[in-house]
Amino acid sequence: MLTIKEVEHIAELARIGLSQAEKEKMTIELSSILDYVGKLKELDTKNVTVTSQVTGLINVSSEDGVESVSVNTHELLLANMPLRVTDMQGENQSGNLLKVKGVFE
Repeated sequence: MLTIKEVEHIAELARIGLSQAEKEKMTIELSSILDYVGKLKELDTKNVTVTSQVTGLINVSSEDGVESVSVNTHELLLANMPLRVTDMQGENQSGNLLKVKGVFE
């Protein structure tokens, strides 16, 4: 059985805040999960073939594509963006560019 201290440590690692009631509940639930995993460890798997997948499919993906939308839908989508700008180099003066927060500093 996990202790409250162990649950607090797990929550800290996961960056999850838990109330005292949630910590008590997680103590029981996580202990139950770990007990079940312990039972699975008891299974004899010596004669079981190792597999990573069973479908036989390799690198299945779909083609990228552009779908057209009506002018009204296009304008509605752009109108719901927080900041709409034109291209600073003058190549796109239609206002179809969106300014978003930077990902990199």
